[in-house]
This record gives sequence, structure tokens and C-alpha cells, in this order.
Amino acid sequence: MLGKTGTDETDAALEAFGIELDEPIEKEGLPDVYPENQRAVQAFIDLQTQWRSSGMGGRSGLIYREVYGYMDEIGLMKRKHRLDLMHALRVMEAEALKVWGEQQDRKR
Repeated sequence: MLGKTGTDETDAALEAFGIELDEPIEKEGLPDVYPENQRAVQAFIDLQTQWRSSGMGGRSGLIYREVYGYMDEIGLMKRKHRLDLMHALRVMEAEALKVWGEQQDRKR
């Protein structure tokens, strides 16, 4: 169940990823996103529908072909920037998969 997170955009993003909060988070308690992470967080949100699904097992990871298409679409062409974004997305992807796995374990 989602708690009050402070913004409709945050609520929608959490819900789209299937993240359920155990306790409500008050708006004042939300951390700011560091400027160097803003592009990666926005990309993660923008790519919320681009997950590979393994049927009953749920999501298994981002569809990287779509991630690269997204980078082309936003004009991110420098190799270093693309590699940095992929690294950040992989970190968030791994954490999201971990959280979803823990949620599935609690439901069993």
C-alpha cells in the first residue's frame, strides 16, 4: 500500500514500479536528488514501462535496447555520458529487483 509521499509524480512512479511502502513518508522527509543523479533518476522514471517480464516470475530487468533508444531520443551521444547513465540505471535496476523480490517473499 502506498503512503503519502508528497507529490503525485512520486506516487505514480512508485505505483508504476509496484513499490509498496510499509510506512507513509511525509513530504518533508523526502531526500532531494543530488544534481549529478538527476539525469539517471529521470531516466529511470521515464523508462518505467520498459521492463522485461518473465511471466509469473515478474520483472527480470530493463530492456537495454529500449534504454539505448531512450538515450538516442534525448540526444545523449557522448560515450562517457552513456556509460555513466547505464551504470546508474543498472544500480537502480538491481535495487528495484531486490525490493520487488523482498515484497514477493513477504506475500508468500
